[in-house]
Amino acid sequence: MATAEETSNNHSSSNNQTTTAANGDFVNPFYLSSSDNNTVQLVSQKLIGGRNYFPWARSMVIALNSRHKTGFVDGTIAEPSPDSPQFILWTRCNMTVLSWIINSVSPNIASSIMYTDNARTIWLDLRHRFSQKSGPRIFELQKESAYLVQGQLFVEDYYTKFKALVDELANYQTVPVCKCPCNCGAQRTTSDLYDRDQVM
Repeated sequence: MATAEETSNNHSSSNNQTTTAANGDFVNPFYLSSSDNNTVQLVSQKLIGGRNYFPWARSMVIALNSRHKTGFVDGTIAEPSPDSPQFILWTRCNMTVLSWIINSVSPNIASSIMYTDNARTIWLDLRHRFSQKSGPRIFELQKESAYLVQGQLFVEDYYTKFKALVDELANYQTVPVCKCPCNCGAQRTTSDLYDRDQVM
């Protein structure tokens, strides 16, 4: 007959194993909680087009990363072969992520991606369509930030609005990275010009 101490140790060991297994499930990209259903809208603002693509994509990545599902859109969790034991798990999670994306875009955009069965394919399609550099939008952001005044705004509100403009502009105007072995200083000059534009 097991002693009270042995029973207590066994109970403690069982709890530790359960906790470990639960933690393992939580960080497993194939894990879906009861709240991870296909009716969830991950972000508060739906994608309506190029005007709000960058903040939308950033919000989606944050939401997906918090659920360990970013790999389904960035390609790090590739589709396994149909005979793999993980295929069913991947399919279930892929379809869940796919539904989250559809729920987080406008009805017009949703209708154009409804019949695509791969979440990464949809993600790349949206990025290709709406992340293209836009001259008019860049000009609009530059003009809005240049003429932004504090007025009746509190300092923190003024700074928040200005930073949102600058951050969106930065998504359109990326600084090219020089990979040649020269020491001409072109990369530094380009970076300085970019920083000056942000100040102006």
